[in-house]
Amino acid sequence: MRGCVCLFLAGLLLAMHSAEAHDYPDHSPIAANSTYRISLTESGVYKIAVSDVAALEGVRVQEVALYGNTGAMLPDANGSGMAHALLNLPVWICDRNGNGRMDGDDYILFYGEGTDRWVERNGMYRYERHAYATVNCYYLVLHRNGRTIDSVGHFATTDTLTTHTVVATHHNDLNNIFQTGQVWVGERFSSTQTSRTFTLTLPTATQEAQVNVRYAFANDGSNDANFNLTMNGNTVSSYVNRSTVYRTFEARFPAHSGTSYSMDCSFSPSSSTATGYLDYIELTAQAPMQYGGRQTMLRTGGEGGTGAVAYRVEQASAGLRAWDVTCIDSVYESPVQPDGASALLYIRDGSARQVVLFEERQAMSPESIERISSPDLAGTTMPDMVIVAPDAFAEQAERLANLHRDMDGLRVMTVTPQAVYDEFSGGKQDPLAFRELLRSYYKRTAGQHPRYLLLMGKGTYDPRNLTGDHGITLVTGEAYNSFGDNGNTYCSDDMAGYIEDGESGRPSESLDVGIGRLPVKSVDEARHLVDKIEGYMNRRDLTEDDPRGDWRNNVVLLADDADPGSVYDTMFAHDAEKLATRIKALHPQYNIIRVFADAFVQQSGSSGSFYPDVNNTLQQKINYGCLLLNYIGHGSTQYIGTERYITQDDIESYSNLERLAFFVTSTCSFGRHDLIDEVCGAERFLLAPGGGIGLVTATRPIVHHEAFNTLLCTNLLNPDYSVGDAWRTAKNTYAVSHSVVLLGDPALRLSIPSHRVVVTHINRQPVDSVQGDTVNVLSEVLVEGLVVDKNGFEDNSFNGPLYATVYDRETENRTLANDNDNTEVRFLQQKNVLYRCRDSVRNGRFQYRFIVPMDVDFEYATGKLSHYAHDGTLDASGAYTRLFMGGFDTTIRLNASRPTVRLFLNDSSFRSGGSCDEQPVLFALLEDSAGINAVGSGLGHDITAVLDGNGNGLITLNDFYTADMDDSRRGTVRYQLSGLSAGWHTLTLKAWNIFNLSGSATIRFYVQSSSNPEVVSFSASPNPASSSTSIRVEHNCPSQLERVSIDIYDMRGRPVRAWRPDVTDSYVAGPVVWDCRDASGRPVPNGIYVAHLRYTINGNEECTYTKIVISR
Repeated sequence: MRGCVCLFLAGLLLAMHSAEAHDYPDHSPIAANSTYRISLTESGVYKIAVSDVAALEGVRVQEVALYGNTGAMLPDANGSGMAHALLNLPVWICDRNGNGRMDGDDYILFYGEGTDRWVERNGMYRYERHAYATVNCYYLVLHRNGRTIDSVGHFATTDTLTTHTVVATHHNDLNNIFQTGQVWVGERFSSTQTSRTFTLTLPTATQEAQVNVRYAFANDGSNDANFNLTMNGNTVSSYVNRSTVYRTFEARFPAHSGTSYSMDCSFSPSSSTATGYLDYIELTAQAPMQYGGRQTMLRTGGEGGTGAVAYRVEQASAGLRAWDVTCIDSVYESPVQPDGASALLYIRDGSARQVVLFEERQAMSPESIERISSPDLAGTTMPDMVIVAPDAFAEQAERLANLHRDMDGLRVMTVTPQAVYDEFSGGKQDPLAFRELLRSYYKRTAGQHPRYLLLMGKGTYDPRNLTGDHGITLVTGEAYNSFGDNGNTYCSDDMAGYIEDGESGRPSESLDVGIGRLPVKSVDEARHLVDKIEGYMNRRDLTEDDPRGDWRNNVVLLADDADPGSVYDTMFAHDAEKLATRIKALHPQYNIIRVFADAFVQQSGSSGSFYPDVNNTLQQKINYGCLLLNYIGHGSTQYIGTERYITQDDIESYSNLERLAFFVTSTCSFGRHDLIDEVCGAERFLLAPGGGIGLVTATRPIVHHEAFNTLLCTNLLNPDYSVGDAWRTAKNTYAVSHSVVLLGDPALRLSIPSHRVVVTHINRQPVDSVQGDTVNVLSEVLVEGLVVDKNGFEDNSFNGPLYATVYDRETENRTLANDNDNTEVRFLQQKNVLYRCRDSVRNGRFQYRFIVPMDVDFEYATGKLSHYAHDGTLDASGAYTRLFMGGFDTTIRLNASRPTVRLFLNDSSFRSGGSCDEQPVLFALLEDSAGINAVGSGLGHDITAVLDGNGNGLITLNDFYTADMDDSRRGTVRYQLSGLSAGWHTLTLKAWNIFNLSGSATIRFYVQSSSNPEVVSFSASPNPASSSTSIRVEHNCPSQLERVSIDIYDMRGRPVRAWRPDVTDSYVAGPVVWDCRDASGRPVPNGIYVAHLRYTINGNEECTYTKIVISR
């Protein structure tokens, strides 16, 4: 070839720089008033005309800038600079009239990459597909200096090359076998579909003897898979065993003179249920360079060495242009010299290059062009917390942000995911864009960064919507490994939290940010969760008169039993007991409720073993309220425990909205929030009307890690930790799977009281915290104390109720070894309540009295005084654990009276013989001059209820008894009944006093289905009446009845008296008492009067009447 001089126009060398080497800017380059997002799906040359963007009219050609980057995913590892920065990319501008401004038929050409790309690796081309996005974006910014594509002159060359790499692929993403990970596979093979044929077409016929084929097969993990791939009569066998699941193969097949290659794929199933999958086939070969009359990519693999190279292009047209697009931010135009029916293309060196050949008329149009307003995230002041929420959830995100601003003093920024993608991942959906946002603060502030990241939206393993539109979702990180659901894959947001240089989430690295997710998929769900968080943070229950006010002192530890043959599973109970011991040592104020399944009687049914008493106990404890719930054992996406201790139906029935639990599950897959058509148990626990305020749970199968679980739970109970800090610190201390995630608000703190309740005197003597204090059985004990703030100073302004619970000594228990002999686990339990009352704190001080019941063992042992108090705004908790109880007070004179028991449903207006729905509340008033025995010692002296005389269904109510405020001789029992059948029932309640004398009461009632709500009775008693009568409205629909009015008329229809009784949760509206007087207070004459009742049920107004006779 004739030698030519190599000329580079000014600026070309300056444009050649690595995309990874960019510093994080102080402002986003697309933060301008005139910025347009250009979306495209495939690689090639694109055209934007003035008519496409009206604002281009009149803009100087030098002030048209295009920003963007490649279509690749963000790298897993952090570099020293910004990954995939928005680069100022060169463009080619056609200024037809040469006036230096965009107008008329002027237009812009640029090269853009799609998210599916052929990438050169060591001289070979491989097909890469973005796992999260199908659209790449570029940004047209007006009135900002841009760059133009430069042309270079002819190079001095000695060789002319005639071939390059041609490619073809068959790659259909049709199946995600295990619904996890980034890799989707294609066509499915089975015993009924054993063969398929695939045709791949190269753009040009090869003249080589062979073509290169790269392909991958997979199976479902249950059977081995054998495949044969045949092309041009040649067959290669490929084997994928059940443990490998997925394999990539490479082979060389004979080439032929055409461009179309037919590949026969056959599957030999190892059983009738075996399945196999083709992932992809890639075909590469060396072929003559031909311009095909359409945009054509010339790919070289470095055959030309280091010097300038000329390539002969066959079938070249007169208007052919060539852009070297090897580096997206260094695109330049290579000279094309016509040479007969072909042309010579000059490239500056013979390294691996990609050059696009095109004619201007072939330029493509973008998928869309839209004006955007970028929030300039790169230029914002560093917040303490970032909330990422789709546009639909923006209002709720801002509500939550304001809560943390007002109550925690946090600087909170809310942002849409698209705004993050625009600035940090080139507009492409990519979970690592959130990491890049956090890193931007870290890199610009000498190592400072936000503390928390909250992602508001349900995840999905199908972020590209390959199986259909799944509504509002927010991308989550999926492991590259998609094969096998055995703990080697994950769904996690962890990667956004590793922000130091060089980090990529390896076990030796530390999370820098506490990350949580609210897995909501609708505005209603987002509003509901923010409502729950708002109520929790505001401690809304403190304004209510709730006898369960001390729920914040409760911690429930649930442990699975050992499955048959799995003796190792006894570690679940062992580790739960270790956790209980650790909590007792660090936080003695908490009352630890152990629910070890194997300590309960197991039953069997058609669907397997189950523990009804475990389910009932959990229902009671969660409804009562617990600050923390921890589970260790087996689980699934839908339930807790093989025996299903907690199911989704259970979760929906929890009635603890004002007493929400934080749930830590050391189990498999309960938090799999990225399922498409399924709501996992953790989501249900969050989204239910009650349930929980947050969870740390696993999105995939995991191995229980005792040390991590223990540290996490004790961190959560430490008031210095938010839940995000507790989760992050535990994960940094112990290497656990990325699948262990926080579903909840990371800036939230558990509702731990800020003040402490301190016991100062026992029986008017200062407490001895070293030696302890001693009291005798049947003796009266006076407890005195005060409330102190977090600094230990007495708070004299504290006034409100005190909830005091006196516990008997710890007792040793053993599990029952239900499924495996000789596997009993010993554990301690301090659950017997001797006394419970609600007293008063006045000016920061309190006192109360109780009598040690006769059921307490005479042998001395330490009990526990557990306290909780609040003043409507602040609250306090504490415990005294050095009270020795035993012996016998011989000076006590036994009282022969028995407890008085009054039994109702819902409230005291109910009377025996009345009606209700299927879920009434047992309500009882108990009184005894000595005190009610609520010890629950198992000696037959419990407070119990029996329904319909069924002694086998005995209901123990000790935990549901609460003494009256400031009067320990009286108290109430409230217990939710459920699932009652229609018809007549009887209910008997029995209670004991501290001298072990009993009293009881029985009521009879009729259950009417709530599906047929109605007023059952409208009556007056006495009737006839002389001085007064009580008018009652009995019904079975406390949640559906509204707007009740009662009017009295005389027989001439004249109004006499009227009432509008309040509608409550009672089965009785009223009753109202008529004093036989008119509205003016005058006695009414003797005679017959009509009582007229109007009411509304489910929006339907109804009425009825009854007659009342007045006779004096």
